[in-house]
Amino acid sequence: MSFAKAEIDAYRYRQLVCFWLVDAVCVHRYDLSYGSALPTPLRWEWSELYDEDNFRNCFSPLLEGKPTLRRRLEEFSRSAVLEKDGVNAANRRQFVNSIVTVARILSVAVSALVHSRLTADLRLANERIQLLADEYGEAIFDWDAEEYIRFGSEPDPTDFEAHHSYNQKYTELLSDLEPYEYALRAEHDQLRRYAHRSGLNPSKVSFLKNEDEASSAKESFVQETSTLLFSRLMMIRFSEDHNLLERYISNGGLRAFANYASHFRKPYQKLVREAYENARPLYRHLFEPKPLDWIIERDDPQFGTELLHAMWILARWNFTTVRGDLLSGIYDKHLDDRQRKRLGEVYTRPELARYVLEACGWDGTQRIIDPACGSGTFLVEALDAVRQRNEELGLSFDGDHALNLLSQLHGLDINEFSATLAKIQLLWHILAVVTERPEDTIAAAIQALRIEGGNDSLDPWGLAMADDAPLLGQDGRVNVERAAALGAKARKLKASDRRFRDISSSREAFDIVVGNPPYVRAHRYAASEELKQAYREVLSKQTDLSALFVYRALRWWVKPGGRMAFFLPLSLTEAAYADKLRRVVEEYTILEIIDLELLGNAAFHGANIVTMVLIVEKKEPTPQDKIKITTFGSACLDPATNVIDPKRATSIVLLRHEAMLRRYLPGTGT
Repeated sequence: MSFAKAEIDAYRYRQLVCFWLVDAVCVHRYDLSYGSALPTPLRWEWSELYDEDNFRNCFSPLLEGKPTLRRRLEEFSRSAVLEKDGVNAANRRQFVNSIVTVARILSVAVSALVHSRLTADLRLANERIQLLADEYGEAIFDWDAEEYIRFGSEPDPTDFEAHHSYNQKYTELLSDLEPYEYALRAEHDQLRRYAHRSGLNPSKVSFLKNEDEASSAKESFVQETSTLLFSRLMMIRFSEDHNLLERYISNGGLRAFANYASHFRKPYQKLVREAYENARPLYRHLFEPKPLDWIIERDDPQFGTELLHAMWILARWNFTTVRGDLLSGIYDKHLDDRQRKRLGEVYTRPELARYVLEACGWDGTQRIIDPACGSGTFLVEALDAVRQRNEELGLSFDGDHALNLLSQLHGLDINEFSATLAKIQLLWHILAVVTERPEDTIAAAIQALRIEGGNDSLDPWGLAMADDAPLLGQDGRVNVERAAALGAKARKLKASDRRFRDISSSREAFDIVVGNPPYVRAHRYAASEELKQAYREVLSKQTDLSALFVYRALRWWVKPGGRMAFFLPLSLTEAAYADKLRRVVEEYTILEIIDLELLGNAAFHGANIVTMVLIVEKKEPTPQDKIKITTFGSACLDPATNVIDPKRATSIVLLRHEAMLRRYLPGTGT
């Protein structure tokens, strides 16, 4: 209060009607039209301002005469054509921010529906299950079995009367649970998977608990539900503007649906379901049904309004004008700091990715993989580098060239949303060079895409990384089909799982392996016994996951004579936990070490970690090997454009045995 009074006295704000004081917790509004005395402020917490009525009440002096969001959405849903803005250098940031806003709208809406609907449905389902559990023992869930629920003390089938009575009750239970099956699957399958992936205790996570581990798993569930929906809406909008799909969620399509929905009282979730069906013949596995689709199967009116809000924002932009690696920036902004730390993910600058590709000798003829591809920065830069080089040489680069190149690019990521963004980005870049029959090109491009998500790139799939470490089968090697049917992998593999597995388990199949693997310590990562056995040569309690990616690349993915280039924590050069990895690296030829320490946080947006790039060739080293040491100093960063210029970096060349190398890889100087 004293601060507000001081503001008025100091700046003579007597002519103002009102002013606001804002902090991290709440917003205060002071109305000054009632005399000279400072009035008691009106107060709203930020969480309250998600409600439009509260928002308009708080900021009513600024919004007087302006239509409400509800009014604007109603007008939008009934409009035949909405003027669309092209994306250019002047409004590029505005485009990114508006798309991030869509992602956040959906995230908040999904979170609200989880708390209001899914949790309530889960409680109802649990009450119904408990009635049978009291009689037939603890309920056991298995989502890969033909019947997803069974009980620990089911009657013996030879006891006809008891078994018949049980079957009747069980059938009735399944019928009662049908509306709540999505909530049970989210609780007993998906939430447990997120817990495992994040190094949490699966037994401690539940939608009905509020402890830290449960909250982290719920955040992951909300994020992946909302971002899958978001990425699919983006793909549909992209395709509508390129005339690849009939309009459903933009001009024309919404008006047609609004008339139908108003008459039959249908929510906008139905429109999205129809849009998915319309996209599935073209995009196939991008739109195949998934458990996370529960969000559009629930016809909640408020969530339908939030969907319309998201579609309104997306409809403003002309997606044929989107260029460059924009979606990486969107993904980077959408992840908050807590999620980033838990997943160990950082956004790779395109200019650094391009430099690393050039250092690996990328020319478009090699097979390349990024096993932690995120939203596809390395893959997009690989495609664009070849296009740009052809243009500089006066050579053509059309749809056929792009398709041939696309079959050389491979990407994997544990986050399915990230992999979907990578696919979208590559498709956008291909359409940018297509002038005739884009629908044929895009159909062929989808067939050529080699990007998959939703599994762990480090998963050995029953294979051993070293010839002396057999897990299954003969000679330390095993047929991955057989391995997938045994032990921990005893499940029916979906088509997407098989595609992921087939890329991940390809041995010595790639000329170049590049990437920015996650920086997560192993004790925060729930490693299976199979994974511990496969990586035992380098694994310790404190081993960073990035070290395991280096090991997997050198021992498995890279061809003899091929190259690996990873962004890595600089701590790998001296930390005790990385000693085993350094001994493995000693076996190969080190080509270049790129020191990013002097760039500080500028090397990666929002990441507080000192990094380097290690470029290794898979061949036996010699004492005469020359190693290039490149240093990116602060002078490489242009503060006006926030772009790093590799031409300003400094380099020296050392012989392998020279002592200076010990700063980067202790023990490799001999």
